Amino acid sequence: MEEPRVTGTPAVGEQLTCLRGSWSGQPPPAFTYQWLRDGARIVGATQPSYTVSSEDRGAALSCRVSAQNSAGSAEASSNSLEVAGGRPQNTEPPEVAGTPSSGSVLTCLPGSWYAQPPPTFAYQWLLDGTAVPAATAATYTVVSADRGLEVACRVTASNHEGSESATSRRVHIPGIRPEVLEAPHVSGRPAVLQQLTCERGTWNAAPPPTFTYKWRRDGTDLPAATSSAYTPQPADEGHALSCEVTATNSEGRAEAESAGVAVLHPEARAETVPEGTFPAASAPPAPTAAEIVGTLRAQLARAQHHARIAALRRTGVYVISLVVPVAGTLQLVWSEAPASSHHGSKPLVVGLCTTSFGSSGTKTVKLRLSRGGRRLIEHSFSLNLTLKGVFTRPPASEDLCAFVPFTPAMLDATLVADRATFAPLLDEYRAPNSDFFPVLDLGIRPEIQAGQWELKIHGLVENPVTLNWQQFLALPQFKNISDFHCVTTWS
Repeated sequence: MEEPRVTGTPAVGEQLTCLRGSWSGQPPPAFTYQWLRDGARIVGATQPSYTVSSEDRGAALSCRVSAQNSAGSAEASSNSLEVAGGRPQNTEPPEVAGTPSSGSVLTCLPGSWYAQPPPTFAYQWLLDGTAVPAATAATYTVVSADRGLEVACRVTASNHEGSESATSRRVHIPGIRPEVLEAPHVSGRPAVLQQLTCERGTWNAAPPPTFTYKWRRDGTDLPAATSSAYTPQPADEGHALSCEVTATNSEGRAEAESAGVAVLHPEARAETVPEGTFPAASAPPAPTAAEIVGTLRAQLARAQHHARIAALRRTGVYVISLVVPVAGTLQLVWSEAPASSHHGSKPLVVGLCTTSFGSSGTKTVKLRLSRGGRRLIEHSFSLNLTLKGVFTRPPASEDLCAFVPFTPAMLDATLVADRATFAPLLDEYRAPNSDFFPVLDLGIRPEIQAGQWELKIHGLVENPVTLNWQQFLALPQFKNISDFHCVTTWS
């Protein structure tokens, strides 16, 4: 017996013929044919000839011949002819499906491919274009360390004709814009030619940010001082140095500034004294009123010179680093002269603050804008403002950190830079609270008459109570004076 054989050109559109071979048997058998693609039956292909179709690309075609007579049946298969296939080609890119957030599961959809025979797929997940080790499944679980990065998947399609890869579009995983948790601070001895270091503080950010530094003298940038370390020069003596740290990641950037430190003169070399003798201890003399006023006046003049309207409009706060030579309380009023000289006109108070110094040294003073101040700078590009202050040295019997009330009587017992122009501001200082504290609402301020007002205490209580305005005022009252701080950053 001779085996069946397929002849012809194995290409799409060409006809193949199944030669049945040689068979023995009596009576002579009848023959039937079945064409096979990769060993599987091709439905309807039961003739001695077969025309190659596009579905046959990349497959092996053969035929099976069955012989049958009254004595029985037998069958035999032919050789195979390989039909040229198609190397995988991507016609629609892969896609990342799912919500890109920490803890969520993303799925890599392979996209559309042209390939014969049909390909198999392999997967690789990428973060910011870099392969994630062991992330080779069709799904990927986002972890917290991925926040702020871009995720994508790469699909590789393979068949015996070859392989091809395609990568999905990157999807951003929301991160955290840098925010400062602990403010930067300056470490080291603040003296001429003694190196200082800008400690960047503690930040919350995802992905982790990069940091840049900027040193300032009395609030003014030092152009060449942009590293984390700075050595004060003779020109810095008597001035306040601070550093600004900028944290940047893919989500944005944020700045935070340290408190200022006063730069001192280098320590004088100790004098040589005879052995067995000890120099008499002497306390440094207390600064005079004129010296205190002169020190503060120079610093406040520099501070006002460096104020910027754009920053004030954005933050509503002007931060000053001041060095005071003694303990005390500093009260500042930032004002604009009245538009007219009419009798009774008051200066417009732009900002106010009161700061207590428990000892000599440096402290950050925050001038917060009043409502009138905010309105003034809203559409202004240049203003002529006056910064005046009162510094009070408390008696020895008082707590050095105690708040000293601001009253007209204080003028006779305090150090005032300019009594004549400062005195009229006292009346403005006692203006209604609404001039200095914002009223937060949803856009509507209801008008409620006292006769219609009531307070109800009901629900999960044993004794429900309803009070009108007069009954509410008749309740026992007490007075509490304390600092308070709002989430909108004013105090």
